[in-house]
Amino acid sequence: MKHIYTNTNTKCVGISLYIYTHLQYQESHFPVAFLSKSNKPKIKNTMNALAATNRNFKLASRLLGLDSKLEQSLLIPFREIKVECTIPKDDGTLASFVGFRVQHDNARGPMKGGIRYHPEVEPDEVNALAQLMTWKTAVAKIPYGGAKGGIGCDPSELSISELERLTRVFTQKIHDLIGIHTDVPAPDMGTGPQTMAWILDEYSKFHGHSPAIVTGKPIDLGGSLGRDAATGRGVLFATEALLNEHGKSIAGQRFAIQGFGNVGSWAAKLINEKGGKIVAVNDVTGAIKNKDGINISGLLEHTEENIGVKGFDGADAIDADSVLVEDCDILVPAALGGVIHRENANEIKAKFIIEGANHPTDPEADEILRKKGVVILPDIYANSGGVIVSYFEWVQNIQGFMWDEEKVNKELKSYMTRGFKDLKEMCKTHSCDLHMGAFSLGVNRVAQATTGRRPSASSAPAPWPKSWRSLDALSYTPVTHSVCINGVLHFGAQSFVDPNKYKVVTFNLGSERFGLIDLPDELQINPVVDRLVKYRGTACLVKYDNCFDLPDGKRVHRLFVKEENEDKLSPILVQIPGWRNVAGNLAFDFTGTTEEDEELVFAVSSVGIDGYHYVIYFNSETELLRKIKIDGGSSGATL
Repeated sequence: MKHIYTNTNTKCVGISLYIYTHLQYQESHFPVAFLSKSNKPKIKNTMNALAATNRNFKLASRLLGLDSKLEQSLLIPFREIKVECTIPKDDGTLASFVGFRVQHDNARGPMKGGIRYHPEVEPDEVNALAQLMTWKTAVAKIPYGGAKGGIGCDPSELSISELERLTRVFTQKIHDLIGIHTDVPAPDMGTGPQTMAWILDEYSKFHGHSPAIVTGKPIDLGGSLGRDAATGRGVLFATEALLNEHGKSIAGQRFAIQGFGNVGSWAAKLINEKGGKIVAVNDVTGAIKNKDGINISGLLEHTEENIGVKGFDGADAIDADSVLVEDCDILVPAALGGVIHRENANEIKAKFIIEGANHPTDPEADEILRKKGVVILPDIYANSGGVIVSYFEWVQNIQGFMWDEEKVNKELKSYMTRGFKDLKEMCKTHSCDLHMGAFSLGVNRVAQATTGRRPSASSAPAPWPKSWRSLDALSYTPVTHSVCINGVLHFGAQSFVDPNKYKVVTFNLGSERFGLIDLPDELQINPVVDRLVKYRGTACLVKYDNCFDLPDGKRVHRLFVKEENEDKLSPILVQIPGWRNVAGNLAFDFTGTTEEDEELVFAVSSVGIDGYHYVIYFNSETELLRKIKIDGGSSGATL
């Protein structure tokens, strides 16, 4: 559940503050390598993905008559995570990438959503996709919330071993924030079963064997039969339901499919088997058309051998963007979002659009198409087949019982059929189109779960106790725990005026005066896992993601330490030789220095698989490392 307010006592001064906890991890101060190819299609999006998604949500919430405070609660993500992932490449150089995970809402169950690898992965896009997953799982009526993740990279320019290292580092950074009953990732664009296998293996090093931590895994590791085709098969079932409503069938209909990856290729194959005629397709390599229908079996063989549709003999080459405006009955956008916008909406000739991709149609285009009489089956229903079968896989993993493929497909059709019926009833109740009906259905179910679990979701926080003494504070709100050094309280804080501005605020317990310590330019504080510690008698900001391992086994920590006689933090690098030999595969956090400031102290992030806690001490003068094993259930610490 989102906790919009939390009450935090600071024992040293006896004051309490309400802290707004829109948990937002927004920093990385290593160089970022966004690897892209010049022939990658660019998204021409006239409206930001997050703005478009927020707009649809707000229209739905107004249609439902939601309380403004409840609306705000549903809109704000539970947690936003941004981490730096540095890996050694095959040539020995280091490369840094930015990884994201947005956990939007868990009112109806564990958060669920894919992880994509793509050069254009960025915070607003991931945020929008996470929100869409919240409404999508609610429309599908499966017990999940929404999440989404990704890494800004071009997987085609990384070797298999580099992709594995990148995936494992990303998992190390987020393993404490995901879980089988917390947040369950899945494949998305640029990732697949092998990626999920790496995540499962790395996560299990910290938490024990946990097959339910990801879905879309290889069958041998607990994956579900039918999962690979699930999103495309869901598109088929959704199309059948819509056409049946209009007295039509798939047989004889002409389809244009934008995108020929997992979703598009499976949709094309299954639609073709039902008698549909695929007249145009595209992917990142090019686009083709054949007005008499493309031989899909032959095209699938061609793409298997040539990694794309370009050069297929059974069709004519066309401009990649023209697939969207080809003469057809049904258009299936099945790749990136934002491809249908105000500049091409009037040219679209299809009578029906089945949104196999996430948010492929922006609101301006939606309005244009609606006025033209085009029927749009929205993404949060049409492409929900993947997450529905992911739910089946998760259930199988938890129960330890595997379904046959016939059962998977039968249950998927049942969920998609029921979902369309629920969608039509919502449209009838509120006199709206399918697009707004789907959003309203999803938002309404999440709102009901939220108020059911937390009836006071729309109420104001309790008033201040009258006995507390008020102090005039600075325009900053605390975002970290505090550390007291020589009678001065230090805590990381965020500006009320500019949410992107962070400082370390000091409070002198004797004089009761506040002060500010500057951070380096653009440095932001992670509200959950960054912390202040005492380092050699002064304040030190420890960034959760500012450490990495070198190929020679060294650990490098980047710390931000207050300079003597100056009110600012400056970065320093601490190299620890032999770290990997001592730490092994356990994840340690820097917690400060010993009382005499002689040794740096690192504590394990969680209990090891063997049931013990561990602490590592490092003397930077002698370069001596000590590891202590702590048995919490017996006599204490032993070397």
